[in-house]
Amino acid sequence: MTWLDGNPLEYRLNSAPSMRRWEDINRRIKENIIINENNCWIWQKSKYKNGYARISFMGKYHLLHRLSYVLYKGNIEPKNVVCHSCDVRNCVNPDHLWTGTYKENSQDMVKKGRIKNQFGEKNSRHRMTNEKIIEFKKLRENGYSLKKLAKLYNIGYGTAQAISSGRTWNKVGI
Repeated sequence: MTWLDGNPLEYRLNSAPSMRRWEDINRRIKENIIINENNCWIWQKSKYKNGYARISFMGKYHLLHRLSYVLYKGNIEPKNVVCHSCDVRNCVNPDHLWTGTYKENSQDMVKKGRIKNQFGEKNSRHRMTNEKIIEFKKLRENGYSLKKLAKLYNIGYGTAQAISSGRTWNKVGI
């Protein structure tokens, strides 16, 4: 039985040989953190581009907050994620970590107001504007086909359908 127990997302504390590996992680954590005013253990070494702490271990990089959770609190269920109560991505303090489903993690983000409204013009990838949507809807009412509107506004046919049916841009009216 390996320390990963066959599943790279399911870390386990298993046998005596693997305990030495966990002791190594524990030592590396303690040597490479700074504790801030909120008692976050801020990882000072390698991070992924998205800001999460990572550690090279047995030839692979691993999310350090997951390893910290296992080391100090116990196993992680296979379909669960390790979430931060402090919302600091490179914090590895086990007291700030909890496990939950992807849905629970998303609900936590919404509850804390960390998710940005990315609809309409607030979405950085938008092609249409509120003005264009109003114009689009007027042209549709006047009999323009979705195919013609898609070409006119340089959008996909599916996007034109979504606008026309109200699935997207539904808060912009005439």
